[in-house]
Amino acid sequence: MVDIDISNLEFRIQPQVLTKLSSLSESSEINYIQLEKVIQSDQNLVGVLLKMVNSSFYSRGNTISSLKTALSILGFKLIKTLAMTFSTQMIFSGSTYTRFNKYVWKHSIVTAILCKWLNDKKNIADPEIVFLAGILHDIGKVVLSETDRKAFINVINDTTESGNYFHVIEKKYFQVDHNEAGEKIVESWNLSKDIGLACKYHELDSEIPADLLPRQKGLLQVLRVANYLSHKLDYGHLAYAEDDLAKKVITELGFNASNIEGLLQEAQDFLEVDDFSVYFLKKIG
Repeated sequence: MVDIDISNLEFRIQPQVLTKLSSLSESSEINYIQLEKVIQSDQNLVGVLLKMVNSSFYSRGNTISSLKTALSILGFKLIKTLAMTFSTQMIFSGSTYTRFNKYVWKHSIVTAILCKWLNDKKNIADPEIVFLAGILHDIGKVVLSETDRKAFINVINDTTESGNYFHVIEKKYFQVDHNEAGEKIVESWNLSKDIGLACKYHELDSEIPADLLPRQKGLLQVLRVANYLSHKLDYGHLAYAEDDLAKKVITELGFNASNIEGLLQEAQDFLEVDDFSVYFLKKIG
């Protein structure tokens, strides 16, 4: 078993850019200036962002050569979302083997997209937090993989063969599971406490604390349904118990649990037409 002291858990990347981005909202002109300044502090991020906004998915026919122009054309929310996604991708980049990409990175992207899609329908979670919660909910798996890649490959193999939950199998190889590791890491990054809750309680078989604020409960409801839909659409691993457990949370979110197939089709249709989704899923492969 790999020895990890969760009280002193560290990670090779301290994502200052991601932390600063997560604190910005569209509420004032000052934040537009701050967003540009934060992105400009990372020239790698500037490069990939400008490359993307000039792609066929986002280009309006004219070459975009500056972040200021990109902001004015594409808007604060989209540029912030793109910047957070690329910043997160850099964190995930240390674990690039094929099965990790499928079961962790690709799954995280789809879950984040579906979190935003669901919250746009129900409006019960903080829109500034919901996408980031989706993309970081499995960050603990990155920590475990970085700690011992061979052990985490065994976790992936055993999990997919057994049909069990990742967090159950992880305890066979590590002293902590990805939920605990994820909560600890985002806490060390000084991200919103809500992101830590997302890391710890996104599994359908975990019990949500009773004393959470309404926005926090809403976030976890959205995340749990998005996580499940992502699994069902084959972006990640579907544990054997998820179908039964999902009915309750789908109902709580205000959808018809007897028509899960209809909800899945809606989600799949959205992923196939949303520019952001199409770009990243094609890019990941």
